[in-house]
Amino acid sequence: MNRSAANRCTRRGPCEERGSGTVLAVGLLGVLVVLVAVVYALGLAAAVNTQAARAADLAALAAADTARGLAPGDPCTEARQVAQHNQAVLEDCRVGGAYAGEVRVQVSREATMGAFGHFLPLPPLRATASARAGPPEALEADPPGADSG
Repeated sequence: MNRSAANRCTRRGPCEERGSGTVLAVGLLGVLVVLVAVVYALGLAAAVNTQAARAADLAALAAADTARGLAPGDPCTEARQVAQHNQAVLEDCRVGGAYAGEVRVQVSREATMGAFGHFLPLPPLRATASARAGPPEALEADPPGADSG
């Protein structure tokens, strides 16, 4: 198999595309890294939202128990402590409403991008959730899915 002079690779000959596979591989690797970061950010957002909802539920239940006299102390102070134990911040706490012992709380939780934060300068993810808790008769008057506020 004798290659003719026309098919030989020279610096300015027909093999000018040498190394283009490397450039393509580096480009695809960059796209892959960005896709992984986006999937990570979406997963983190879902997790932070769930954690904020859990913190709001627990804070409202603890505050409602305190408001009904089942636990000593101030309902909003108790809600703040429970929110802090769940790495959340109590934004709003309202005691009272249609029923004595009813409590509404709103909490927020932040999370950073972790290792991806060095590569993608994104602001911290922030999730806010609210919850309501109260005596059993409040549940009977407000069926699940009904918006009362």
